[in-house]
Amino acid sequence: MEKTALVFLSLLLISSVLLILNLTLTGFSIENKNDFDYTWTKAICEGNTCRDFEIKCLNERVIDIKPISGFVIFNNDWQDLRNEEERRKIC
Repeated sequence: MEKTALVFLSLLLISSVLLILNLTLTGFSIENKNDFDYTWTKAICEGNTCRDFEIKCLNERVIDIKPISGFVIFNNDWQDLRNEEERRKIC
């Protein structure tokens, strides 16, 4: 009985320590993910092929960019109606 209680308490202690470490590491990680001014989505196109991206910016610089859709291919006569500045602006 003593041996079983000791094993149980040891496992409980180890689990508690791992849980605390995991919460601490997760909290730290989440805290660092918010190091940006704003995030937005933008279609980036080349010719008649476009893809949507999520873009995170800090001080007018790209911090992170990741695709959030597959490629969309329009007809060959498709034209992007955004002006040049809108097409080039990332942050």
